[in-house]
Amino acid sequence: MNLKYRKCSTISQVDNNHIPLLIVGHYTHDVIINSHESFQRLGGGVGYASAVAAGLNQHFKTLSKVGDDFHYLTECLQVPTILKNRKTTSFVNDTRKIPRRHQVDAFCEPFYPDDIDRTADIAIVCGVIGEILPETIKRLHEKSSLLIADIQGFIRRIDQTGRVYHCPLHETNYHDVMPLFDYLKVSDEELPFIDVEKIRRQTILLVTYGDNGCTVYDQKRSYHVPAYPVFAVDSTGAGDSFLMGFAVGLQNGFSVKKAIYLGHLCGHVTVQSVGIPAVHAFSHVMKALCDVDENLMADFVNGQAEASVSLVID
Repeated sequence: MNLKYRKCSTISQVDNNHIPLLIVGHYTHDVIINSHESFQRLGGGVGYASAVAAGLNQHFKTLSKVGDDFHYLTECLQVPTILKNRKTTSFVNDTRKIPRRHQVDAFCEPFYPDDIDRTADIAIVCGVIGEILPETIKRLHEKSSLLIADIQGFIRRIDQTGRVYHCPLHETNYHDVMPLFDYLKVSDEELPFIDVEKIRRQTILLVTYGDNGCTVYDQKRSYHVPAYPVFAVDSTGAGDSFLMGFAVGLQNGFSVKKAIYLGHLCGHVTVQSVGIPAVHAFSHVMKALCDVDENLMADFVNGQAEASVSLVID
């Protein structure tokens, strides 16, 4: 299957502002609370996605905003826009119960259409919670040949206490922009908040089930791409890593199924460490997968072939 891109109306034949991969989303101050301790670290989907892109040796650009209280500038692979007199988005992850409890203590400035100042082959929307406005998504659609997103930033809402909860997609301002996406990732936890039959007529759905793989829904059919279990030290960022691996696969000419396998591998690498993995953790993944065909990969994840792709970080 050869990937077909939409024609981007704003891309000229010579465009110095054109890049292969554009990643959009907030960096965050993540506060992690578990049964043993509470600590802060760098977070945000853009952080995980950029680690994957760099580790897979891809040319990319991140677009992110933080406040002047941002603590982790030296840990960012690319410098975010620092806004004076604004706070960095602060996301509290309480993992003491299942499902995890989330709370937002601060929210940085959202992304406006004028912030999108370059064109891209693929734009990846890694929103945390509503920072990428619907009108900005329209701009990203105009500026990219392929638009991919994680639904989490569209259906998350904040109550009066700062607690994060999920809202049905049809009750949000993002409902009308769904047809602009070429691929939309939804986790099994988020699935009850969308109408699968309706959305699959508007875009291609990638529904992830953690260790149980990913089901693809398009207008005509659905099919499952398996994964296999790994021991998860920290599941934060697994979805962002999966989505970035998938995008890199498409960018490098993989079929949708093989791109999903790459996404699985990147997600598996991420959950084996605490926080955003080091770039080198992903360096072996692309090389190992490039020479593996889909049938062998399917046998591998089902335990029917020799383990030619190592997912364990050395």
